[in-house]
Amino acid sequence: MAYKKVQFIAWVIHTGPAADPKDKTKQIYKGLKNSAEDIAERVKLVTQVIDQAKAAIGHSQTESDTLKIFMMPEFFFRGPTGAYDMDDVATLVAALQAAVKDASWKDWLFVFGSIVGKSFTTKEQSFFLRLFGPRFVVDTSKPVEIYNYCLIQKGGFGNASGAGPASARAVMKQLKSGMDFIPKAKLSGSEIPFERAKPLEPTREFGTTSDIQITNYDGSSIFQIDGLTYGLEVCLDHLKQRLKNVAKLPPIDIQLVPSCGASIQNNAIVAKKDGFVFNCDGYADYDRQVLGGNSALVKVGTGAVTAPKSFTAVSSARASDLYGQGAGEIRVYPTQVLSQSMVSKL
Repeated sequence: MAYKKVQFIAWVIHTGPAADPKDKTKQIYKGLKNSAEDIAERVKLVTQVIDQAKAAIGHSQTESDTLKIFMMPEFFFRGPTGAYDMDDVATLVAALQAAVKDASWKDWLFVFGSIVGKSFTTKEQSFFLRLFGPRFVVDTSKPVEIYNYCLIQKGGFGNASGAGPASARAVMKQLKSGMDFIPKAKLSGSEIPFERAKPLEPTREFGTTSDIQITNYDGSSIFQIDGLTYGLEVCLDHLKQRLKNVAKLPPIDIQLVPSCGASIQNNAIVAKKDGFVFNCDGYADYDRQVLGGNSALVKVGTGAVTAPKSFTAVSSARASDLYGQGAGEIRVYPTQVLSQSMVSKL
């Protein structure tokens, strides 16, 4: 549908590594040891916080001409090893889609931070070792293939088969930054170190160089939902001007920057005049120069939007087990009018 207004909501929560309580010189990935339990608790916290956000925005929840965009920071979903197995990623995506399928979410667009998945190269064991174990094992001499991507999900799609994936997009982060994984020298335990992580590129049709999505999950950074054209850059991709470097860039209505260690850069803004740039960061409050998180909203041609109202996020008994500084806070920005020119085709 064509929306007339948009409201931006950020969940500002620290998603960076935490100090090892047993050795403050080392760092750990926060999370529960059992991946199924870890995912269930994170999704439970998400459902509590989006319900709180729905209550916090007041009357705009019932205004069907107002699109609500709820964004979380990079690395919200990664687990205690630094990345989930791909089977766990599939379980997680299904759980998130189930959480927002109800009709009450039909005018919400969820930018679910980023999900970090992993896969391994295997090798065949010798004949002797195969007598006592599996034929193929993980080749620890090879890099771990990393999928750091953002799930963008339109809510309220109902129970029809395939409706959740059809209402979703996925954007893959292209670049690996020093924030993505803990260096081996600082890592406490045998989890994935920075040195072994190898990010995978977005998939593209043969002969295609554009960063416009052809299929919903191809990882490219430009996509359309409900007539609005979005460009999304995860953290370092924004700092390195991924969108700005796209050949034949289409007009971008809304530029999204989920991050853990980045803020909006003027030289990387590509949203058109009267469009918006929205950032939700999970690393630091850059104004106060302390670890935590931050958010920002810019209207192109006007400047930063009035400071949001902040609400302490719902406290979960497990939040401190999952995130270094607890459940964080919700920031609700004032409703903005969408320019009449913001209905374009790719």
